[in-house]
Amino acid sequence: SNASLYPQWQGSHFMQNAREFFAVTGTVYLVGQIKQPPFDCQSLANLQPAYVMFMQKLFGQHTHCDQVQLR
Repeated sequence: SNASLYPQWQGSHFMQNAREFFAVTGTVYLVGQIKQPPFDCQSLANLQPAYVMFMQKLFGQHTHCDQVQLR
């Protein structure tokens, strides 16, 4: 479950359901920084590097995530 990966953001909008999770994290990946959790690509990559790699395969490389350090 994503809840165990993001305990600090448990009540956040993107944690409501799978659709919101994908919508918000997809926005972070495609647009860059946003004003709600998870805020930016590095935050995603720190906790879910494989998910960011999935986004790269799905949407292609984006400049907002070029500098992200995947572990």
